[in-house]
Amino acid sequence: MGDLIINGGNIALDVGNQQFTVRNVTVNGSNTAVRMVWNWGWNFQGITINKAQVGFEVDVNTVGAIAIIDAVVRDTPIFYRNSNATTGFQSSIVLNNVQATNVSTIVGIVGGETILAGSTGRMHIDTWVQGNVYSGHDSEGYTQDYVASISKDWSLLENGRIFGKGRPMYADYDLDQIVSVRDHGATGDGHTDDTAALQEVLDRVCSDLSLSPSRHLTWFR
Repeated sequence: MGDLIINGGNIALDVGNQQFTVRNVTVNGSNTAVRMVWNWGWNFQGITINKAQVGFEVDVNTVGAIAIIDAVVRDTPIFYRNSNATTGFQSSIVLNNVQATNVSTIVGIVGGETILAGSTGRMHIDTWVQGNVYSGHDSEGYTQDYVASISKDWSLLENGRIFGKGRPMYADYDLDQIVSVRDHGATGDGHTDDTAALQEVLDRVCSDLSLSPSRHLTWFR
């Protein structure tokens, strides 16, 4: 799920699945930005939350783990709230590179207990985790605390965030700008070698672009 802007509503994302990735999503003015019903492990990368009441509402009884990376949250009283306290695997959390402005509680529990306090001003969370601690296969207890920064090679970053590219959009394309390789001999059946058909289409598109540089062609399998 990615490249979405959701405005208003009671719950912007009411979600649950085994493993899932949400990337480049902005939520504006919803009461709850994300209600996490259940999962094994979810990754939220590049999520922005503006003027919600709660950013993440999480049921610790059915949620395994959540990683929130490169997030921005503004004017939202509670960023992340667990349904109840936990000292086990449930609702393991990794917060990495979170920018919070006017967020009173970064991580809390329904009923009011605060695990990680926020600020009325600007606050940066480099890396904060909640969950079991292991050394090899051996458990060494449970933590809810800041940890050492997660190492990221500079080549993976853009403006301090993990590089990501939005999915292509085709709403403004004319039909004659879209080429289906199936119309030119490709089968896509998982068995046939479509190399020649694909190369023919690519050669044709390149030729069309050289003759008419103003055209922007895309192709589908």
